[in-house]
Amino acid sequence: MPQFKRRRAMKRVEQNRVHLPLMRWWKLSCRSFNLDERILVHVPNSARRGMIEGAMMKRLGTRAGFPDLVLFAPRGSCHGLMIELKKPDGVVSSEQTQIIALLRAQGYRAEVCYSTYEAINTITTYLAFRTSL
Repeated sequence: MPQFKRRRAMKRVEQNRVHLPLMRWWKLSCRSFNLDERILVHVPNSARRGMIEGAMMKRLGTRAGFPDLVLFAPRGSCHGLMIELKKPDGVVSSEQTQIIALLRAQGYRAEVCYSTYEAINTITTYLAFRTSL
């Protein structure tokens, strides 16, 4: 396997160590928030696909820099929560910084989390706010 592919595969494995426990926690905890498990979704990233599939995903609307997770639950003045998951030593790209700023300007809460614990804390803090409907 070429060196660059090996590095990319290792990066994916390390990020999955943050992502998978978070999704297991959500499956067990979502009911305590009176929410359906299906409202927290993962957004696939076209950069991790082959050229043909990545090109098709881009044409279908996948955007570089978009956060990994979307929680479709309005709270307070926010329409929903977007989370960009990073491994502990991960770096936020300029595209991710721009997308996060754009989402915040549109009324979403968008955060970068560097661990499973940080993501769980972000979700629980966000869900503690009640909508005023």
